[in-house]
Amino acid sequence: MPLINNPNIYTGGAVVLDSRPHTQLYINLMQREQAKNEAFDNYLRNLNKSINPAGLRNQERPIFEKKLKEWQQFGMNNRDRLRNPRTDGGAASMEFQTRYQDLLNLINESKAEEEKKKPLVEIMVDPDKRERLTEEIIPMVESHDQPIYVVDEQGQTVRNPNRKSFDVSAISFDPKPIDIKKYFDGYNDIKRMELPPVVTKDPKNMTQTIETTAVYSDEAKDVIATRAVLNYANNKSFKKLVDSLNPDDYNEFFKTEYGKDIENSGDLAAAFTLKGLQRNVKTSKLEDDIFARQKEMERIRQANRVGLLNMRASMDKSDKAANDLWIDRYITTLEEDAKEKPTKRSRIDGENVWELDVAVDPVLSKALAKDGQSPDVIRITKDGKFRPIYLKYEDGKPVGKDGNYVIDKLKSVPITKEQMKFALGKQAGVKQTNIEMSNPPEEYELD
Repeated sequence: MPLINNPNIYTGGAVVLDSRPHTQLYINLMQREQAKNEAFDNYLRNLNKSINPAGLRNQERPIFEKKLKEWQQFGMNNRDRLRNPRTDGGAASMEFQTRYQDLLNLINESKAEEEKKKPLVEIMVDPDKRERLTEEIIPMVESHDQPIYVVDEQGQTVRNPNRKSFDVSAISFDPKPIDIKKYFDGYNDIKRMELPPVVTKDPKNMTQTIETTAVYSDEAKDVIATRAVLNYANNKSFKKLVDSLNPDDYNEFFKTEYGKDIENSGDLAAAFTLKGLQRNVKTSKLEDDIFARQKEMERIRQANRVGLLNMRASMDKSDKAANDLWIDRYITTLEEDAKEKPTKRSRIDGENVWELDVAVDPVLSKALAKDGQSPDVIRITKDGKFRPIYLKYEDGKPVGKDGNYVIDKLKSVPITKEQMKFALGKQAGVKQTNIEMSNPPEEYELD
């Protein structure tokens, strides 16, 4: 059966539609949307209020502000997904809550790290504990005070790899080991007295050992004991060392030095200190025995000259050539011997002149005697002459002037090798004036 509509539906005329239900629906929808936005904003505000940074270390504030700003921005950017988790399966909501919890964790961790330093504050206000802190505490505190998080090269927030939490149980309150050298250096102002040196000679090797001993006076020992007792009372490191010592190891020494047994820790401190200071009171030095070597050289020289004298004695006095040969060898020996000795100074015409010494043996003493006086010194001049020096004597003693000996300038003049040969060619023991050897006198002094 066919559908027959009411023909009046399509009839013309003035028809007014009622729009009120539709407007109300729109208003209701908008009010709901606004209510949702306000509810979300209130939710964010309430979350913000729950994030209380009180107690947060200043080191963490830059990272905290960064994380807070990023969390808030994420909430604003993802409002719709946060209000309707079905749109993304709750991913935005989970991320939002994770960032929120991350902020709370940072605050709590920062507070906990600050709490770890409280025992150190208690230590620092305790004079006894503070004094026993070692220098190791400084890097421990510096590491602890670094921020927990830092921003890496990619701009990501990561844990600080250079930071280490402070552990009060790792602090040692034992005094640091005492610097023994520095401790004994504190007594350097107390001087020792040096005893006369003991010389031990070794004739075989012509050496000698000189041993010097330095000791403290009784007054100095009392000063050392007083300082040691004060150090024991005031220096924790020294006290720890002394307390570890066995008094029996030091009692005999202490009794010898102070005349009594060790009775307390102060006595033990004094014994340890004095014994340590006296460890190096003896010094030994091995050196050549110069006097023994000079005697040996002189013995060799004299033996050579005796051989020459014997050679001369065996000669026929009429044999002039052989006699001259002996004299030449004798003078050569004098010159060679003189070169092995240190040079000596003579003052000639106001200038210092360095000349070689010649040993005055009986042969030279007799050969160069003038008016019965043998020369005191013989020196070889720069030009190869021999300079016999005769001092002036009064009452059997040489005359001194301004620290120098006064010489007889008339007698003390250089002679040539030929004149020396002439003097040696004379018979030994014959009194002679040697006028042949005299030259005009020169001004000089004996050093």
